[in-house]
Amino acid sequence: MKYVRGKWTSYPRASAGSPDDVPPANQYLLPVRVCEQRNGSLTELATIGGGTSFIPFELVVDHDMAGVVLNMNDTSPRNNSGDVTYRVSISHLRPPLPRPDGKTASPPLDSLLGTWADS
Repeated sequence: MKYVRGKWTSYPRASAGSPDDVPPANQYLLPVRVCEQRNGSLTELATIGGGTSFIPFELVVDHDMAGVVLNMNDTSPRNNSGDVTYRVSISHLRPPLPRPDGKTASPPLDSLLGTWADS
């Protein structure tokens, strides 16, 4: 995920700002969270921090998901105003790559870090 544009706030009297700002402009700029929707409930998988316009956020999960929800962690959603746009890419990972020492490494983390991760 990569932040593209937009501002929002979870409190109408506070100024809207970008959830991608580091640090956030105020306490009412709640970050986006990634949740899995299963059997009528949401399970939070990750919170997307700021700075994704420079370094995209990546989330690797170990199972297929039928329902993915992006939202703010907010108990009063009626107060929210504004909108933001993120560029999202979803892909299926390839099987682990063999290493010279016989262990395996999974892309894309190795290519991002430039090292082999022990498994």
